[in-house]
Amino acid sequence: MERLLSPLAVAAGGAVGSMLRWAVLEIVGADQIRWGTFLVNITGSFLIGVLTAYRRELSDRQMLLLGTGFAGGLTTFSRFAVAVAQQLEAGTPGSAALNGLGTATAALVAAGIGYRVGRIGR
Repeated sequence: MERLLSPLAVAAGGAVGSMLRWAVLEIVGADQIRWGTFLVNITGSFLIGVLTAYRRELSDRQMLLLGTGFAGGLTTFSRFAVAVAQQLEAGTPGSAALNGLGTATAALVAAGIGYRVGRIGR
């Protein structure tokens, strides 16, 4: 039974994170889905940064639940990749490059800020 707890933690966190992502994308609507995708990817990256700062205080199972599961389910590389591909297909390579490079850069910056925020007062 103990061996099942880790994959169950990932599954539970992933289910909640994925449902939250779906809700955000539904709220922003189809015409703003790229911004919704950007929002969940940056939020998830920030969360991963915070969790990384707390790594020593969290158990492996908590990291699986919150990081791999929840943040992994919240973020979406596949939707992001589709958006960039659609922009290329639409003949807007500048927008595709801005979206691709901008999202990747913003995600890294958000993770770094999350880490710094998680380290405040420690």
